[in-house]
Amino acid sequence: MAKKKIEQLPAPTVTKLNPLTAKIRQKELEYLKDYAAIPKHYVNNTLVTTSLYDVKLVFGQVVNANGNKLLVDPEVIVFMSPQHAKAIALMLDKQIKAYEERNGPIPASDDA
Repeated sequence: MAKKKIEQLPAPTVTKLNPLTAKIRQKELEYLKDYAAIPKHYVNNTLVTTSLYDVKLVFGQVVNANGNKLLVDPEVIVFMSPQHAKAIALMLDKQIKAYEERNGPIPASDDA
């Protein structure tokens, strides 16, 4: 089993940390499969939709762009709770800020 130490999540905005949350943040992550065996996908297009209970991410590759029409080959669809999506958004924000500190600003896309 491949083990990887997970990065500590940012502290919540509340002044007192929930003891259960603190324990979860200090755990090691152990993958049930060999990391090399996990499917990997390159994507350059993402569609995000939400419902009361779920967030859906459709990841794909743009095959052709012609005027106002994109031809996208969907690679994978991921469903998650809004709470998990928010945790991912916070982690991505932290990682992007660190990347930009090392490499300079990432140009903003008009498509977002």
